[in-house]
Amino acid sequence: MTAIADGIALANDMQAEVQYTKLYPAMFNNPELVERAIEYLQEALGRDKVDPFHRSTGGEDFSFMLQAKPGCLFRLGLRDDDHVAGVHNPLFDFNDKAMATGAAALLTIALNRAAS
Repeated sequence: MTAIADGIALANDMQAEVQYTKLYPAMFNNPELVERAIEYLQEALGRDKVDPFHRSTGGEDFSFMLQAKPGCLFRLGLRDDDHVAGVHNPLFDFNDKAMATGAAALLTIALNRAAS
């Protein structure tokens, strides 16, 4: 970031100063718990309903939880023809039909974890 800012400043006969404040730690899911969650959810919801989650550079406050206890963040798909806006969009409208799937997912993971 500093090199880019310095280059832009130099090209414009200016000086740059970069101040970076790290607000969130990096978020790392526990690989073992991810694999188990995928297995449980594929069995409960169907293989076609569980998609791999791609890494993101966005901030996530759940990272603080994972510093205290191993865990696994997953996302519940909410989109359909009537619900297309993302969660940080003012047009976001929670898809109530997803609540049953979300409850089933959490219950499936909890029951399987309790049984092991």
